Formats: sequence, C-alpha cells, structure tokens
Amino acid sequence: MKSPAYHLRPNKSVDRFRLVEILKKLKAKEFDFSEYSYIGFGGPFLEDHRLMGDFFPEMSTVSIERDLQVCNRQEFHVPHKKVTIKNIPANEFINDYSAGTKCVFWLDYTNLKPSNFDEFKQIIEKVQQKSIVKITLRADLEDYPPEMLRGHLSPEKQTEEEQKFLDRFMARFGDWTPAGLTYSSFRSGRFFLVIEQMLQIAAQQVFPASADGLRFQILDSTHYSDTSHMFCLTGMVCTKEDSHKVKENLLGCKFSNLEWGNPQQIDVPILSTKERLHLERHLPMDLGTGEVLHQVLNYNIENTAEESIERLRQYSDFSRYLPYFVKAAP
Repeated sequence: MKSPAYHLRPNKSVDRFRLVEILKKLKAKEFDFSEYSYIGFGGPFLEDHRLMGDFFPEMSTVSIERDLQVCNRQEFHVPHKKVTIKNIPANEFINDYSAGTKCVFWLDYTNLKPSNFDEFKQIIEKVQQKSIVKITLRADLEDYPPEMLRGHLSPEKQTEEEQKFLDRFMARFGDWTPAGLTYSSFRSGRFFLVIEQMLQIAAQQVFPASADGLRFQILDSTHYSDTSHMFCLTGMVCTKEDSHKVKENLLGCKFSNLEWGNPQQIDVPILSTKERLHLERHLPMDLGTGEVLHQVLNYNIENTAEESIERLRQYSDFSRYLPYFVKAAP
C-alpha cells in the first residue's frame, strides 16, 4: 500500500501537534526529556522529527525506514543533528529493540494487520517506565468489506453472510477481538471504537490488572480522515502511582483524553488562505466559536449550517496547528 502524503494532510498535522501539546504539558511538570529519545517512522521528510527537534531540542530522535531510497531522501531532509536514520524494517527493529533510555515511540502504520498489535505489545513490554507509546492504525472499513449488499439478499442469507464476515475477522485477529462484537460494529463511524477496544485488550494482555503492577495509562485517543480513516492512541507505561500523577499533570490539557472509550474526532475544514486570515482576527475565543465564525463568514462551508458550525468549531480549536499550503517558485 502506498503511504499517504501525510505532510500535506491537515488532520494528521493536528494529530501531531496534540502529541506535542501533551509532551509540553508534561515538560512543564518537570518531565526531563533529555532522558528520552523519540523513535518513529519518519517518512521521506522527517516531519515528526523536525517537530521534536523544534520543541524538545534536548531529545535525540531515531527514524526507522526499510526503503533505502526513502532513507536517502531522509538524509537530504535531516532537520537537526540529533537525528539517527536506521535503514531497517520496523519489525526487525522492534524485535531487536532494547530500551537504553525512556522514549516516545510512535508506531505510525498506514494499514491494519495482526502484526501491528503484536508490535504494539512488544514495544509497551520493552520500553522503560514513563515511556510514551503512540500508535496510528487505519480504521477504514474498505479494508474489511462485507461481501454482500444490504437489501439484495433475503434476511436469512444476510444474517448468514454477516456471520461469515464476523468469523473471518475474529479468525484473523484472534484474542484481540472484543467480546460482543457484532456486524453493526463495522458500520461507518463505529469501527474506530472496535480498534480502540482491541488495543486496550492488547495492553491488558501485557499488563494484567493488579494493584501494584505496571499499566498502560491512556493519554489521548483520536480518529480522523484524510481520505483514509485513521485511529490514534497515545499512552504511558507507568505504575499506578505515576498514573495518578500524570492524570493530575494533564488535568486541563485541552488536547488530552485520559479515559478509554471516548476517542475525539479531528475534522478540520479546508479553508482558503483568504478565509483563514479573515477568521483569525476573531480568534481566540472561549465560547460559541463555531456559531461566531459562521456568522463572520456569513455562508456555509458544508452542506448545512449545522455541519458548517461544527467544522468551524474544530477550526477554532486547531487553527494554530494547521499548515498553510501555497504555490511558490523553487
């Protein structure tokens, strides 16, 4: 599968900055990131590594990339001297990984496979305490489509085909399959909830519930679509005591999400530069942002006023994280 051009995708950009905001909040609470390394799938432009260097220059960074030609592009785009490029498949790196320091580790996948959950389990089991692990998985239903069209089959045949679909899914993902999974769980707008449950199960397999043992404390969960539906989960491997401290540290952090089962949607609108400049003079504001910005524009940017107001509320929340795209001569 060809990797999406995430450096040009606004919702992905917001998701990156949510991680940055969480790390900034923790740094303000005396987390020493000079003790950490950032490890991730940098892609050809190393955008994540650039951001880490900009906001956390004390942190060393590692990029994992199996394609030699992409590594060559990365060498050209190295944003700072604390980047190490590893020309190695992700599964080999993870199998051989030995945590020498605490880390921020981003497993940034563009697909959804059983191996993703295996590698997630390996990483949270191997990292040092107080390490942060983020995982992105594809949550697009096109990956696992039912082999029928509703309304073209008899009710009995429909039920039979739905069960076959569930059986195939459960056979593929085995012990990560949530209890009570039904065919309706795969409908649009719900599948990302299944993925979150699967990751929660994987984390509990590594850290069974106990009073004093380690746990995977969720810090954020989001879902978005930049042509493909994606789900993202961020958490920290820590003790029960540290879990309480981290939750206190992130109290009031607008872009954290500390409980399972409530992923936040990122759905920023596509606006022209002229529209954005017109709206920015009214930001920031505390209340009624979507309604106010809708009045400022005085027209719908979506099909209805309600949809436009919701998208403009998202714009108000995330505008400072959004890149500007312009045409420029080389």
